[in-house]
Amino acid sequence: MASGEKTNRSKASDGVAEAAQEPVVEFVTDDEPIAPAPPKVEEHSESSHQKKNCLSEDSSRPVLHLEKIILHLRDVKEKNDKRIEEDESAIRKITETVEETKPKLEALKLVLDLKERKRAAIIQQLKEQCEMAAKASGEAGALINSLKSKSRSLAKNHAATKMIVDKGFNARDSVKSLREGKTQAIKTTLATGKYDAQTSSIHDRTYKFERPNFHQTLPIRPSATL
Repeated sequence: MASGEKTNRSKASDGVAEAAQEPVVEFVTDDEPIAPAPPKVEEHSESSHQKKNCLSEDSSRPVLHLEKIILHLRDVKEKNDKRIEEDESAIRKITETVEETKPKLEALKLVLDLKERKRAAIIQQLKEQCEMAAKASGEAGALINSLKSKSRSLAKNHAATKMIVDKGFNARDSVKSLREGKTQAIKTTLATGKYDAQTSSIHDRTYKFERPNFHQTLPIRPSATL
């Protein structure tokens, strides 16, 4: 019986030593408190009491190690929770800012669209005006060339007309002078009965002209208008 108890105690001590070397970490939440170690049955013998003290000292080491790990994990969890709260707060602020600026961005986009349309309309209008101006300029150039051609033609016609008029005036003056010379020659001949070759240019044909007082042949050329 005693040998069996020693064997059990040695196995228990070996298990405690292994537990101290490789502690098993159990994750617990804040709502679940750490369960205290189960009470051990005290033995009345001195040897068993000494062994019990040794076992309790050996078994307390992994428990303290686990408590430190649990406290460290709690600190890490608190820090992570705090960071998560800060990140969520920053995300909420960014979301609120986006929601606030969204109408402004839409209004700005609408304004930019209107400006773009207005600019496109102005460019199209200017393009049409330039095309119309170019067309009008071409038509004006053709009209100017036509007017220049007509002006040159009119100038030529005016010069020709002026030359014809001048010739007509000269011919009229010549006819008038000739008519006056013929009239004067006839008057002189009728008055004196003599032909004056200096005052008349009649020399190609002769006609007989009889006066009532005497008979004489005179070389005269009566005018058709007389």
